[in-house]
Amino acid sequence: IFAHPDLYRLEIRQLGEALAVMSAAKIPVIDLPKTPVRLLAFAVLGLPERLSRPLLQRAVGGGRGGKMPSFHIDLHSGRGKTEADYLNGAVVRFGEKLGVPTPVNRLLNETMLALASGELPLDTFARQPEKLLSRL
Repeated sequence: IFAHPDLYRLEIRQLGEALAVMSAAKIPVIDLPKTPVRLLAFAVLGLPERLSRPLLQRAVGGGRGGKMPSFHIDLHSGRGKTEADYLNGAVVRFGEKLGVPTPVNRLLNETMLALASGELPLDTFARQPEKLLSRL
C-alpha cells in the first residue's frame, strides 16, 4: 500500500473515517502493544502525505514481518468469512448512527464480503488496484 500513492491515499481516507467516527463517539485513541496508534492518528490527521507516508511506512509498514495480512488469510481460507465486517463494517454502522460519512470503509467492507462469499472472484483486483479505486 505504501508503494502505491493512490492506495496509500485510500488507506489514509479509510483511517480518517474511522478516526472521525471515534471522535464523534468520544472514543479516545490509545496505543496498543507494539502499535503506535496515536502516532498513526496524528500522521493521518495532521501531516501532509510527503511526510506521513515515509513516517508510517517506517512505523507500521513492516509490522507483520513475513505474515500475510489477515484479510488475505480470510479470503484464501475457503471459509467464506472475513473479519472486515467487524472492522470496516463497524465503522460504517457507527458512522451511520452518528451521521459521519464512511464511503471508503463501506466500499472496503462490501468488497471484502463479496470476495469472501464468492460473489466476486478472488482475482477481480489482482495486481489491478485501479479497479478497486474506480469503485469509489
